[in-house]
Amino acid sequence: MALRQKLWTHRRKADWLYVAFMGVHLLASVLVDGQLFYPQSCIPEVLVKTKQDYLRQSNDPMVGKLGQPEVAWFWMAVVLEMTWQCPAFVLGIVGLVRDDWRVWPLLVGYSSLAFSSTLFVIWQVIAGPDAPSLSSEQLRFLLQNYVPFALMPLMMLIDLTIRCTVALAYAQCKLATTIRSDKKTS
Repeated sequence: MALRQKLWTHRRKADWLYVAFMGVHLLASVLVDGQLFYPQSCIPEVLVKTKQDYLRQSNDPMVGKLGQPEVAWFWMAVVLEMTWQCPAFVLGIVGLVRDDWRVWPLLVGYSSLAFSSTLFVIWQVIAGPDAPSLSSEQLRFLLQNYVPFALMPLMMLIDLTIRCTVALAYAQCKLATTIRSDKKTS
């Protein structure tokens, strides 16, 4: 029982870390990345300035070229972020706060998408055609911004996949026990 309690406590600490991460990611998605989809008149000046400052400091080849043909795939990544990931953040935050394991498979899907798309972005920044134009400071700044958004989903992917696998194994054992019990009573 002590091991079970220790595992539950560890899992809950990870859940709160995931909640905080998804909250930050949701804000960044809606307030910065989402600017592409909002009418310009609806975007507060402070958010426009924040994005301009980011682009000036980073020379981000992905965000700076969003909407151009050479990064068409990135456009779809942002569309998926706004239409799939943002709802997953909200459901994930609510589910994890309530300690509802039914949200785990959704978060496996989210973390798989987030990790792989961010990994593609990192590779594009490091090895893409615009990489030579980035200074070492800009590259460091970009990696400091992108790498955490790859590592946290990777951590979630591994953790929540293990949780789902264990939960399914438990359910399978429970079902087998129930079936055996029903056979004995009939």
